[in-house]
Amino acid sequence: MTNHYGWTPKQIQEVRDKIRNKCNYRCYFCNKDIRKTSLAFSTHHIIPKRFSKENGWKEDNLVCLCKDCHNKIEKLNSKIFNFFAFD
Repeated sequence: MTNHYGWTPKQIQEVRDKIRNKCNYRCYFCNKDIRKTSLAFSTHHIIPKRFSKENGWKEDNLVCLCKDCHNKIEKLNSKIFNFFAFD
């Protein structure tokens, strides 16, 4: 079963695990060790999937972020996309 632009849930989980390991379970921006906190973390798309579907789950388009940093980035992205009326 595929979803997410042709990627299966198992493939997505494998990529997420690779990125978390590659980042040593640290947030790309604040460098918090996510394993030692109660913070959730996300595998964040640098270029959003809606702009680059073919790169959506490629490793070089992903970083590990703690929930706090991910929320800040998403708010900023939303402001930028709304300003330029991307969609």
